Amino acid sequence: MAKSSPKKPRRTTLFFKYFRVTFTILLITTVALCGVFIIFMVNNWTTSNVDVLKRNVSSLVNDMLVLDSKNAFEENPDEARITLFIDFHTISNALGGDFFMTDTSGNVVVCKDLITDELRILHNTAKFCTRHGGTRLDEEILKKTTADGYYTMKNITEFGDEFSIIVGQKVVNARGETLGYIYGTMPVSASLGPYIKSMLQYFAGAAAVSVVLTIILVYLFSYKLTKPLSEMSRITKLYARGDFSQRLPINGNDELTDLSEKLNQMADSLEVLDDSRSAFVANVSHELKTPMTSIGGFIDGILDGTIPQSEEKKYLRIVSDEVKRLSSLVQTMLSLSKIEAGEEKLQPGKTEMKGLLFGALLNFEKQIEDAGIEVSGFEDMKECTVTADENMN
Repeated sequence: MAKSSPKKPRRTTLFFKYFRVTFTILLITTVALCGVFIIFMVNNWTTSNVDVLKRNVSSLVNDMLVLDSKNAFEENPDEARITLFIDFHTISNALGGDFFMTDTSGNVVVCKDLITDELRILHNTAKFCTRHGGTRLDEEILKKTTADGYYTMKNITEFGDEFSIIVGQKVVNARGETLGYIYGTMPVSASLGPYIKSMLQYFAGAAAVSVVLTIILVYLFSYKLTKPLSEMSRITKLYARGDFSQRLPINGNDELTDLSEKLNQMADSLEVLDDSRSAFVANVSHELKTPMTSIGGFIDGILDGTIPQSEEKKYLRIVSDEVKRLSSLVQTMLSLSKIEAGEEKLQPGKTEMKGLLFGALLNFEKQIEDAGIEVSGFEDMKECTVTADENMN
């Protein structure tokens, strides 16, 4: 069974390759930019919410210290608790977070869930709070919380094991007594998810417009960049067929311009070489035709009796010389080919022109006689030598 010839791979244009590479780079860059944008958004959201939590925790600490400095919890405890509960309730609902206060042991004593939306106190302690009742904050967090503040992100196992931002501050009065700890928490999943989704929608819209515009610009730029190469391909195909009549336009001052100039120079050289070869073929044809004509004329003259029998030997000698000259001419052509190929070198020497001219004249003796032309001056001609290769005459 005959083997099938290998299938020729599908031709891919340079324009398509350049466009595909550029589009791939654009896609990778867009994805990387999206990742950086998400990281930036998460950091920005975290920093912003930590600052908000710190400000509000500090505000609640100040409210607590003001009430303590006025002995409000001893002189009018119900009013003081209402004021404190309202602050925790309002701030928690406004921010969507969870603000609460613990005693020095970590037990929750004040939170937003101890008062209704109608600002009615449910109970004086957090014992009956559905979220904080009966829970105690991790002692490790209490130790790290100082009067200057505390911040972390972790799962609050005591309040539903939800990953949250935690900001706390130790409440210390003017007498140096620790009244407790106030904390503010913000659940990450409930707040960060919608924020990222919203920002990604804006980013996706902007990225889509940017990608479309970039694709259009890349397409136009790729076409402009590869158009000179396509023109070079067309021109070189003409050169390969021997048509050197067209030249590449020279525009700009870059590598493609340099390449166009070099191709034009190459075309000029090839055109000159092609003309030289045509002239060489014409000259060779003429040089071959001349001795053949002389030989034919002398032989015809002998056969038809134009040349007397007494002169036959003379003209046969001329025919012999022409045959030798014809052989020398063929040898000269072979030598020229070898010289062009670098296989042989010229051997210049002193050559006497009078003998060469006289020999050339004898080749046309019959034609000169038939035409009635008189040739004179050879007897007065001075010796003239030139530097030439005698084997190439």
